[in-house]
Amino acid sequence: MKRYVLSLCFYFCILGCNMNTDNEQIVQGIAYYPQGLDPVSHYGDLETRISSQIFEPLVRLDSDYKTIHPRLATTWTYSESEKKYTFELRSDVLFHNGKKFTAHDVVYSYNLQKNKQTLLTFFKMIDSVKAVGEYKINFYLKDNFPVFLQALSSYFGLLILPQGHSSTSLAGTGPFKLKAMVDGEQIILTKFDDYWGKKSLIKQIQFRYFKNRYKIEDA
Repeated sequence: MKRYVLSLCFYFCILGCNMNTDNEQIVQGIAYYPQGLDPVSHYGDLETRISSQIFEPLVRLDSDYKTIHPRLATTWTYSESEKKYTFELRSDVLFHNGKKFTAHDVVYSYNLQKNKQTLLTFFKMIDSVKAVGEYKINFYLKDNFPVFLQALSSYFGLLILPQGHSSTSLAGTGPFKLKAMVDGEQIILTKFDDYWGKKSLIKQIQFRYFKNRYKIEDA
C-alpha cells in the first residue's frame, strides 16, 4: 500500500475529498510532537488542527466567514430580549466510546472548558448553559454578542465531549477517532465507522514527528 507524506501546510481537507486513488492511509509530517490532544487542557495550533478530526463544535462556519451551517446542532433561534440562544440538537450522533450524544453532554463540555485561556472572548460572554430536553439546549449570554455563532464554530472554543470525559481515553464525535499516541514519534487516527456525517474516504491518518524537517524519511 502506498502512503503519502504531506507537509504541515496541508490543512486536513480529508473529509469528503474526491481522491481518485486506492490508497487508504495518509501520513502527515509534523514539526513538533504535541503535548496532548485533550481540548480541555491542550489547545495550541497544531494540537487543535489534529483534534479537529476527533472533536466537533455545535455549528460550522462557511468559508465566507459569515454563513453558519448546522453540525451537532440542527437549528437555532435567538431571543435578543432574553439574550438567549436555543439550539435543537441531532439525535443520531454517537461518541467514539459508543455513548449517545445529548444536550447534557453540551452542558458538561461547557463546564469543563469554560476556563480555557484562549484568545476568544467566547466563554466570558456566556452566563450559563442549560439543557431543556435530551436534544435541546439554551445558552444564556451576559450581553448581546453579534458574533456568538462564529465563536461557537471555532475549534479553539467549545468542543463537545462525553460525560465522564477522560484525558487518557479521548472520545469525540468527529470523523476520526484516536487509535494511538506514541510519545515523541507519531499519532494515529482511524476512521470512525459510526460517524453521523459524510464518511471519509481515508481509513487512517498518521501524524509523524520528523526531527529533521528537510529530510523526511521514507514512510
